[in-house]
Amino acid sequence: MEYKEVVAYLNSYRKALNEINSIKEQIAEIKYSKYSYGKWLASLPENIEANEKYLRVIANEEEMISRLAERSANLNNIAMKLEVMINSVEDPLFHNILRLRFINGHSLKMISKEIGYDYDYTRKLNKKALDSINGLIEKKADTKRHISLC
Repeated sequence: MEYKEVVAYLNSYRKALNEINSIKEQIAEIKYSKYSYGKWLASLPENIEANEKYLRVIANEEEMISRLAERSANLNNIAMKLEVMINSVEDPLFHNILRLRFINGHSLKMISKEIGYDYDYTRKLNKKALDSINGLIEKKADTKRHISLC
């Protein structure tokens, strides 16, 4: 993998977490609207047509919640795989840099202050850390290829 591909791959962790949080907010909004609509309907006189409409709305909202929950579960799997990949980096400094950058979302300038190295040296360490992740990705791909050949 190229440097940019490795960075994009690791950045997908932050994107997955952001999307998971967005999904949680959407689910909360749907549940609130369902609750509000139910309270409003209860305040009206009995109306079969309104009740049927309410039941259709509830069914649609439940379907949407189900789809969002499934998407959230898939994103959690992606995030966990990336976190396992970062945790498998043996060098503690590389591991720390990768964790700060891709899990915590810190910039290289922030990381350089946290680890106590100047920015240029931190950039070099970051490149080496990405090379170590790339090695793990290639090793995993080679293992899969080897298994499929057997």
